[in-house]
Amino acid sequence: MESASGQTREIFRSVTIPASLSHIMDERAAYMQNAFADAVRDGHVYFVYQPIVEPNTGACRAVEILARWEDDTLGPISPAEFVPALAESPMIHMLSEASISSALALYTAWKESGIAPEYIAVNVSPEQMKDPGFSKRVLQILRERGLSPHVLCIEIMEGQRIRNIRSCRNEIHELSEEGVHIAMDDFGSGHSGLLRLSELPIDILKLDRTRGSRYLRNDFTMWRLHVFVDNMRLKGIGVIAEGIEEMTHAERMGKVGVKAIQGYCYSRPLDTDSITAYLREHGTTGDFLGEKASQGSASGEGQA
Repeated sequence: MESASGQTREIFRSVTIPASLSHIMDERAAYMQNAFADAVRDGHVYFVYQPIVEPNTGACRAVEILARWEDDTLGPISPAEFVPALAESPMIHMLSEASISSALALYTAWKESGIAPEYIAVNVSPEQMKDPGFSKRVLQILRERGLSPHVLCIEIMEGQRIRNIRSCRNEIHELSEEGVHIAMDDFGSGHSGLLRLSELPIDILKLDRTRGSRYLRNDFTMWRLHVFVDNMRLKGIGVIAEGIEEMTHAERMGKVGVKAIQGYCYSRPLDTDSITAYLREHGTTGDFLGEKASQGSASGEGQA
């Protein structure tokens, strides 16, 4: 199977994108870069929130903030399209800071209401973290909110080129040392994930949907998942499965040690009011990630 998939990748690498299509793609990217600031101002870019649920209890342990863009000209634009387009412009920093600020503002409200989950997660690309001041700005926002760093999780996409990850390694280490959780998102979608685990202070691995579904095929593949999860646990890394749509699959993953599930089997992404109501019904306090969160809670809360 590996050789077949390798051949498939080689076939796709050899495909040349027609000049006309490439031009259209470039035009769309340029449009998004030019329109993004106005879209934020006019409310066309907004955020939704998806619960991250502990499968053995059904408790919502964390929440991920996700950006959405409804454009008057292009219609709904997928994050898979607009994030890479913005990454080629300064607008990526606006997206990053808007996401983090919105996430922490909502987390503060949840904390004041007594329904805050363990953390809120924000996707950040390596391009967003290349700025040497990125980690200091994040920590400053946390201090201004009176929040401990452990309530924030920065998710980095595993599919990003490894040289981009390396270029922001200092920023990642600084955030981790202060108590911010670091997650590798879409683990299994790239080609050097295990190498990056040895280079970065990863607390959480989020299995991408394709890799997660492969483990569900039969008893042998589930045993392999169990071994993988145990190995990660020994390294202090929790495993979360994304894109799970069937409750039976979530339950099976929970039995082999997967820490949490994010997927439609529990909830689609929700607006602010709906995720708040979800937390009131399904939220719980406590520490399911382990030592880092406990230390952050003991030492960071209320130091602002």
